[in-house]
Amino acid sequence: MMRKSLIVLTLCLLLTLVLCSCDMQGLVGELQGEKPADQTVGLGGFAGAMEIIGTDENGNYIAKGENGTYVVNGDAFFDGEGSFSVIIGGNGSFQYEVSIADPLSEVDAYEADAFVPTDKETDYVKITVRDYGEIVIRLHARYAPATVEHFKKLVGQGFYDGLVFHRIIQNFMIQGGGYDESGELHKTDAIKGEFEANGFKNTLNHARGVISMARAQAMDSASSQFFICDTDNTRLDGQYAAFGVVVAGMEVVDAIAALKTQAGDAPISPVVIESITFVYRDKK
Repeated sequence: MMRKSLIVLTLCLLLTLVLCSCDMQGLVGELQGEKPADQTVGLGGFAGAMEIIGTDENGNYIAKGENGTYVVNGDAFFDGEGSFSVIIGGNGSFQYEVSIADPLSEVDAYEADAFVPTDKETDYVKITVRDYGEIVIRLHARYAPATVEHFKKLVGQGFYDGLVFHRIIQNFMIQGGGYDESGELHKTDAIKGEFEANGFKNTLNHARGVISMARAQAMDSASSQFFICDTDNTRLDGQYAAFGVVVAGMEVVDAIAALKTQAGDAPISPVVIESITFVYRDKK
């Protein structure tokens, strides 16, 4: 009886190894570039060095490789630090190293009309500013995950709709997301400050086009207010939680930054955020 059980167990193990081998062979074939370019792929469908360039309307990562652009579906999980962990039919996982594009290389790289509205949560948001135009932000959770999660929650709630840019300093930044046109402060929960001075590693620099969370003196006092740099402000690095970059509409940021201001650096006329909504980049 014991011998019979051992034989059955051995056969099961051999079958499992064969199945794993088949999965791995298929994955290796895909990694070698058998998948054609520009299509949605599943397990390990990569070719050559990959670069994360955004998300699609379903929140899937878009990865650009030597042989084309791929959508990484729900079978793959990006760890935010340079590798994908791909699930292989329940038999294990395979890690594939990818390069991560420098976020600052995308500052003002696109036109605002290249982004399409969606009801789904993505890594892109469009700020529509009354009388000025549109600013598109790409959010980078790998630098400040809790900040991005909080910001997305507020966007989904419509929290920012009707608020204003209340503080403007040219050659520094424009700040908004806290007050409405009447000057009433809209409050929400504060979050942990994701920056070095608060014990959190965040390497996104405060360069021109970077969006970051405003805060009071307390390290964990950021709630809803944000600012967008209209010039390089590296002295802010390590002191504030940078969490994204302007990928379209820097001319709108510059136009707002150039406005005449009054006491408290407030613009003479209200600069109203009509809405902040989720969008995705249309590659057509």
